[in-house]
Amino acid sequence: MSGVLFFFPLNLIQVQGYSATEAGGALLPLILLMFLLSRWSGGLLDRYGAKAPLVIGPIIAAAGFALFTRPRIGGSYWTTFFPAVLVLGLGWRLVLRHSPPP
Repeated sequence: MSGVLFFFPLNLIQVQGYSATEAGGALLPLILLMFLLSRWSGGLLDRYGAKAPLVIGPIIAAAGFALFTRPRIGGSYWTTFFPAVLVLGLGWRLVLRHSPPP
């Protein structure tokens, strides 16, 4: 997870030519999605138990990581990076809510 939070903005700044503010804003959908879905994912734990979200969440997150392999240099954020950020945020929301404490 920390690799995406490090390498994604680094790619946006050094390869894609985004400013530091734009690169930070590119992660905003991920943060908002995790914030807005926190209550919903808590309800999943009560309804289905921890097993289903802990199996489905990493699969969705893996699809989000796979979507990060599609973008090329110079593509539009909305068509290249935004879908990957959304899918990854949804997968993380399921996994992070139900993971046992360390």
